[in-house]
Formats: sequence, structure tokens, C-alpha cells
Amino acid sequence: MNHVMLVGKMIEDPKVIENSSTYKKVVLVLSTRRNFRNSEGIYETDDFQISLWRGMAEEILHTAKCGDVLGIKGRFQANNYTKAEGAAKFYNVEIIAEQVTILNNLVESA
Repeated sequence: MNHVMLVGKMIEDPKVIENSSTYKKVVLVLSTRRNFRNSEGIYETDDFQISLWRGMAEEILHTAKCGDVLGIKGRFQANNYTKAEGAAKFYNVEIIAEQVTILNNLVESA
């Protein structure tokens, strides 16, 4: 089973990524708060890059902005590549969004 669910705040506006595909790809960075305090009593955050494709990418590009609170349901995708023959292999894991909900109204009314 490959599922991830995140709720967090966008820390920059979504960006279109140019690619060789005919489909639009948009990436955004979501900052999520950890559920425990560090030794100084502060909640630390983790920043995740989220990839969106096709219609969802187009919609988020035009409706979401920096500071919005989003709920993301998606999956992990592992990618690996080698830069040159005989060179070390690189591994990258990205989060692919399958469903995005803008939660600003829900957060403000709570």
C-alpha cells in the first residue's frame, strides 16, 4: 500500500515545471508541523515538495497561493538515475498528489 496524507501550509506559490511530456506539471512546497516538541519546546516543521499533474495542476496553479493551508492525499514515487556511465546512481522520492483540498475556510472557522 502506497499512501501519504499531509496537511500543511504552502510556503511559496506553485510553479510550473517544464518537461518533455505534453502534460502540465506543477510543484508546490508544503510545510507541515511535527506532532512533538523539540528539546527547546518548539514544534519543528518539515517541508515537502509535492508534484501535481494535468487538470489538478492547472486548478491549483490558478487557485492556491503562498500561505494557503492544503490537505494532500497522494502517493510516493521513487525515481533513480545515473548522470554518466559508471557514475554513482542517484535516488529521489517525490510525493505525487492525487487529491488536493484547500482548507483555509475550515481552519479560519475553527
